[in-house]
Amino acid sequence: PQDRLGLLNDAFALARAGVGSTVEVLRLLKSFSSETNFTVWQNLVSNLSLLERLANYSDFSAEFNSYAQSLFTDVVSRLGWDQKDSDTPLDKMLRGMVLKQYCNYGNKEAVAEAQRRFAAHVNKTSLIPSDLKDLVFGTCMANGNDETFDQLVKFHDETDDSDERSRIYRVLGRGKTEPLVKRCLELGLSDKVRNQDAWGPIASAAGGSRLGRNLTWQFMKENWETYQKKFQGSFLLSRVIEIVTIGFIGEDKAVEVDEFFKANPVPVAERAIRQSLEAIRNNTQWLKRDEASIREWLKKETQS
Repeated sequence: PQDRLGLLNDAFALARAGVGSTVEVLRLLKSFSSETNFTVWQNLVSNLSLLERLANYSDFSAEFNSYAQSLFTDVVSRLGWDQKDSDTPLDKMLRGMVLKQYCNYGNKEAVAEAQRRFAAHVNKTSLIPSDLKDLVFGTCMANGNDETFDQLVKFHDETDDSDERSRIYRVLGRGKTEPLVKRCLELGLSDKVRNQDAWGPIASAAGGSRLGRNLTWQFMKENWETYQKKFQGSFLLSRVIEIVTIGFIGEDKAVEVDEFFKANPVPVAERAIRQSLEAIRNNTQWLKRDEASIREWLKKETQS
């Protein structure tokens, strides 16, 4: 596993730096489809999310999602949805992680299964095991509506379990419409959510989609004084700033973020702001450099 981890990390680092080819990374990832090691998959998922971010700022997002789905087909088929007697603890963790990605990249059968399990959980005919809740709740919110949002808030209100509440915060912002994302952001500032947990709904909204990131950034600027008071004297303000801004791509966004924090200085978050600006500009250059070759390769890959 260590060798395979090194190979993955080196390939991504070279591509990001413009020394290696992003298309070669895409080809390389296909060779990991029969991988069984949890740590390798965890690394692959993390790196794949960087490519997903590029795709979200391009015109090949649909092709990328189709390609990404294919990477998880074999491992999902092997693990399935239900626990087996032969499962190791890492198998249980791997199952939740790869099914989450399979749903995230739009596999219709997997999404339908998540929705079926959510409905059974709501009706109390079959409860979702804790290791699948993140993926089921998140998938249903990403493909859901106000009713889905209301049901998750109901689960939140009915429990005192901090882990369950955190799980719900992590998914509430994954709705695909402006009103749903705004409902999540408004909940994060409400009395329902403790100050130390308020970053969760923000992270969920900012990480859910390009739309969610833009809406979260706008909402944070409009409610800047409230956020400052909420996270006053806490490292969480730095974390929130980085979460909201680091996913942007485009020099215009880098300038916008830079100007906002020059006008509204946050000394404790200076490092986080610098890191975000660097990431925005590096990823902007990465996409500009490799966009055409990625588009061409994905088009051929998804047509074959």
